[in-house]
This record gives sequence, structure tokens and C-alpha cells, in this order.
Amino acid sequence: MLVASRIGGERRASHVERGIEKLSALCRAIGLEGKEAEVTGLFSAMIAPWGDTPVAPRADWFSDVCDDHTPYEFSFVLGEEPELRILVEALGDSPTLTSNWEAGRRLSAQLAKQYDITLDRLNAVEDLFAPAPGSKLAIWHAVSFFKNRAPEFKVYLDAQAQGLGRAGALLEQALARLGFDDAWTRVATAARRGVELDEFKYLSLDLAKSKTSRVKLYVRHRSASIADMETVLSETGAMPAGEASAFCRAMADANGPFVARPLFTCTTLVAGDKSARPRRTLYVPISAYVHDDAEAHRRIKKYLEPRGLPADSYDSAITSFAGRPLDAGVGLHSYVSLRYDSTRPRITFYLSPETYQIREPLKMESGTLPQAKDLGPLPAEEIVRRYEQDIVLADHPFFQRLGREPVRLPHLWLVMANFWEAIVNDFPSKLARAIANIENDEVKSVMVKQLNDELGEGDFSRAHKAMFRRLVAALEPHKMSGDDSKLMAPGRRFGQRLAEHMLSSDPWEAVGALMMVEVYGSQTDTRMGAEFRRQQELDPGALGWLHLHETLEVDHAGDSLKLAKLVPKGGPELESAWRGAAGVVAASEEYFDGLYALCFS
Repeated sequence: MLVASRIGGERRASHVERGIEKLSALCRAIGLEGKEAEVTGLFSAMIAPWGDTPVAPRADWFSDVCDDHTPYEFSFVLGEEPELRILVEALGDSPTLTSNWEAGRRLSAQLAKQYDITLDRLNAVEDLFAPAPGSKLAIWHAVSFFKNRAPEFKVYLDAQAQGLGRAGALLEQALARLGFDDAWTRVATAARRGVELDEFKYLSLDLAKSKTSRVKLYVRHRSASIADMETVLSETGAMPAGEASAFCRAMADANGPFVARPLFTCTTLVAGDKSARPRRTLYVPISAYVHDDAEAHRRIKKYLEPRGLPADSYDSAITSFAGRPLDAGVGLHSYVSLRYDSTRPRITFYLSPETYQIREPLKMESGTLPQAKDLGPLPAEEIVRRYEQDIVLADHPFFQRLGREPVRLPHLWLVMANFWEAIVNDFPSKLARAIANIENDEVKSVMVKQLNDELGEGDFSRAHKAMFRRLVAALEPHKMSGDDSKLMAPGRRFGQRLAEHMLSSDPWEAVGALMMVEVYGSQTDTRMGAEFRRQQELDPGALGWLHLHETLEVDHAGDSLKLAKLVPKGGPELESAWRGAAGVVAASEEYFDGLYALCFS
């Protein structure tokens, strides 16, 4: 619920006037008094010409920058030196994604004329991120101010500009254009739970003329637990063990899963840095986990003081910025982030100007903050449609890179040898055991048809296992060199995860898993067929399995829809089918991440 707008009186202040007031207060509070004119002047220029208009009672454009749709946000850093940041969404005369994109391009050009920055990196990738109807943003611009340095600029782009399912492929292609051909594996470790739970959201680019300019990739972690965040941050070496957990508990007073609002992480890449250890930042949306801003203030100070961080500077900044009692609302503190520079923590505070609205304090029920509903199961037919059209395995970065580089038979050997380990060798056995566990005869009929196809319809020479072995044997002279245990690790892991769902004691979980095995199997066969047709070295007679499967898997993908129609519309059966399908989706993404690492890292 929202209380009345902050705007009152006969004359409404403009965005520029309100922003200057807030920024001036922050400059004085964190020790950037000498930068006040530069900070406020650049802010005014970045939001021109619309910034000079009086603030309306409600936002004309539903900007995703702040909760109340203010198209700018302020933040400051506590670390070795004070830093003040401004984030702005450029707006067109009549704001739309298209007009904002053009306004953003004009702002980029304007900044490049006035400051010693380069648009080369942005120009190299901007065609990939041009907004589509489903985009949340066109382009955002940020500037950081320091005591003894010139301002630094960067831009943010929508990783989901071409849809959630294409985000990984989009970012991998952008990294390749930016000279980070070997970086995707380091980035992918931030999204281990699959695209449904770990969403790539933004790409940001430094605009500095420097060989060490950064590229940052942001992931939104839905329903993440503290253990999940430890895996992403501490286990990858981005933070000391336990620090991610301590920060989450301090800011959100919970162990997760964090469903009221997802946590974020950002992976930072620096040109020329080949370190296997990713540089990562953790973002906690504190406004979703506190009663009011007074509680956020207390939690933050309690975290800062024992770590020797300047709690007094934070206190002064918040007090001067707020313009209202902290217990009168919630949302002034939007996010708090933690990063480690070497062994030193670096804390950033993200502040909403509350231009349009102040949210009422969150109501407590039995001592517990309200929680948003978690992701629930999709209807079974929607599951099939979603993964046939929206989140397509053929869009995985592995396939995208495989297709844009020359064919390498060792790579094809690796894929097919891992398929044998993961699926082909014991798939008939898994399928037969799943069928034995099914009581629904209509479901069993569809699955028995698929098993009959797998076993060659009574002719073992046409059984998929036998034909597949001939293909792998043809590729054997091109076997990739290396340790077999490492080369086969993706397939063995995939096989284990597949068995967890296919051999579940819950028959509907196996049905959901089989639906996805066939949908994604069809997409995989199509992509691999395209790769094999690009080469001329193998005997065409060895490709019989591929030609058969390309046709047959289309039929089996149709069987997935038949199975989906037989899944009950709700209740535990649908939840089980969703669990099996989602498990196979996540396992498939992990599998191809593993193959990418072996082939391209």
C-alpha cells in the first residue's frame, strides 16, 4: 500500500530540483563537497530536457530503475575511497522502448563529446540488445564520482532483450565480440540452477578508454537459499567462506529461500584477466525484508560497525538524504551490495529518491514479514509449449558457438561420447522401469510406443543403441585428448540427474521428465544434424542414427504433448510433473555448460 505522493504545495518541484537537493546532501555527507557542482550539473544534463518539468503525481513511464518508477537512482560506496553514483534511464519525448532507445543513443553520443570516453564497446554489441516488445528497458547510463578522479561512465543493456531463453546466447555472443572468448564458463557458474531460477538480467559496459575496462553480467536468483549464494560466491572464491551467508542474514534476517524479492549477483570481467576466480558482487533487496527504513538502518549499522567500516559516514548520508522519518515508510533503501576487493569488504547502498511514492511500512503477521508467492507449476501443456518456443535448448551458448566456428570433429566426438554416457546406453532400461511404475494405461501406451521405437520395433539392427554405437565408432579416430574422467564428467553427471527424475518413485515426475527429454532431444538432434552436415570427413553410412533420430524425435516431441494432456490439471500430480520437467531442463543446461567448458575454455 502507498501513502500520498511526496509532491505537495502550490508549486511542484522539478526532477532536477529534487535530484540536486538529494545529491548535494550526499556529497556533503560522504566527503565529496568539492564535487557538488560537477555532480549536480552532470545529473541535470543527463535527465534533460524532461528533468526540468515539474514532477507529476504519477510516473508517465514505468521505469524499472526504482520501485516507484523514478527513472533515476542514487547510490554511494563505503570502501577505500568515497564514491557517489547516479543511474539514469534516458526517456524519449513520449517514452516508449523505441523512443527511449533513441534517447539513450543520443545521450551516449553527448557524453562521448564532453568526456574522455569511448563508445567502441557499446557500438560492437548494441544491435544484439535493441529492445523488443518484451524488454524491460532500452538502455541505462551510470556515472561514478570520486574525490580525486574524473567521473567514470558505463551503460546497462537488457540481457533479455530477445527473451529469457535467449539471454545466455545473447551474452555469450556479446562477450565474444568484446574479446572475452574464454570467459563464458566463468560467467555460467553464477547460473547453475537453470534459467528458470537463475536469470541473466543485465549487461553493463565501462565506457573508459582503458585496457582494463570492465564488463559486468547480472543474474537474478529466484528462490535462492543461503547455501545457493555460498556456492555462487564463496565456493567460487569471490568471497571468503561464510561472508555471503553472513551478509544475507544481516540484511534480510533470514536463511532463505528469498522469495519476497530475488537476490542478485554480478560477475565482473576485466580485459586481460585470465584468472579462474570470478569477481562477484552480492545484492540483497533489503526493502523487501524489513518493516521500515529505520529497521534497514539498524541492520546495516550493526553489520558495518564490527567490520571497521565507516558506519558514521553511512549514518550521516542516510539522515541527510531521507527527508522524512525513517520509520514512516520502506523503500528508501532499495538494495545493499557486498563485494570483496582482495580481503577488504566494499559496501554499496542503493537509494530511491521516492519521487512519486513512499511505501507504507510492511505489516508484520505473527512476527514474520509477508512473502511473495514462489514460482508455481505451469500447466503441463504450457510446459511443453514453453520449452519448445520460449526457452529453447538449441539456443544454449554451446550450440551458438559450435555453429559459428569451423567444425572440429573432436568436439563432435565429445558431444556424442557424452550422450552415450548420459542417455543412450541405458535409456531403454530407464524408460522400461518408468513404464512399470505407471498405472495410467493411456500414459503407459504413449511411453511403450517410445520404448518400441528405441529398440528398433523388433529389429535390433535399427535399435537406437546399436546405430548410435556405429556413429561413435566412426568418430573414435578424432577423440579429444585428455583425461577420460574429465571428458566424460558432463555426461555422467547428466545421467545421474536424469535418473533421479526418470526413476523417481513418483510416476508423474517421470512423466514430466520424459516430456522434456523428448522436447529437448528433438532440438539437440536438429542442431547436431546441422553440425554433421557441415563436415565432409565421416562416412555418410555412419550417420544413420542421426538421420533416423532427426525424424523420429519430431514424432516423440509430439508425444510429449500427448503426455501433457494426460497430466491432471492441478494437484500433486501436476506438481510432480513440473518437478520432473524443470529438473531435466536444469540438468540439460548444466550438461551443455560442461561441454562448453571442455571445448572452448
